[in-house]
Amino acid sequence: MSAITVQERVRRERTTGAPSDAELIGAVRQGSARASAELWQRHWRSAVRAASRLLSWSDAEDLASHAFLRVLETIRKGLGPEQSFRAYLLSTVRHSAYELVRRRVEIPFGFAEDLPAVDEIWPIGVDAQPIARAFTRLPERWRRALWLSEVEGLSVGEVGEKLGICANAAAALTFRARAGLRNEWVVATVEPDLTCPTHAAWMAEHMVGYLRNSLRKRERARVEEHAEACDGCSAALERAGRLFEAIEAKSKRQDRAAACSAR
Repeated sequence: MSAITVQERVRRERTTGAPSDAELIGAVRQGSARASAELWQRHWRSAVRAASRLLSWSDAEDLASHAFLRVLETIRKGLGPEQSFRAYLLSTVRHSAYELVRRRVEIPFGFAEDLPAVDEIWPIGVDAQPIARAFTRLPERWRRALWLSEVEGLSVGEVGEKLGICANAAAALTFRARAGLRNEWVVATVEPDLTCPTHAAWMAEHMVGYLRNSLRKRERARVEEHAEACDGCSAALERAGRLFEAIEAKSKRQDRAAACSAR
């Protein structure tokens, strides 16, 4: 699977109206958790692939998570990249791998306590049943992290102790679990609209990637081609887009409120 080029990513951002990486970096510096999550969504897979070339696959996700949190922490301090987020991230992955091999150094996790909680990313008045279905679809490790952090109210350090991992890894695991729950909730909510007998399962699997601009060009074209021909899948895709917009709108309001309270 080949990653999209920088030019292709920029073209997509322009044609879809999505914020550029530079704009998201600026928002992270202002304390936006939503912008941090969007950068994570865009570049997480590339970081894991790069990490897997340096360490065993079992360690790759933890290494990528450490590097990602390190970059976000640097940005929040007013340092780091201005535009080329992915290049800076991959460089940090390499340096983190060398440090890990040499000294097993843990990266500071000051950013971890500011990760958005589950109740901060849902629109008001959501149906509990899709959330329950979404939760059951998550990997066991993600469900455990969410239960400890959201139900039992443990800090990331305490979650790490319960799971036998460092606080950095617990923070990254919780971050991924929250993002995964959000994505699965959107799919579970619109699934009743996916009535196409031949493409319903495929569309459910790929719609989040389509809306997040993370699909390959061929897959993206297939989604669009089918949506044009299928009213049910088209309605589901449109509804999923509105749900993501509602989540992001709530996150923006919370970002503005947090910025105002910090003044």
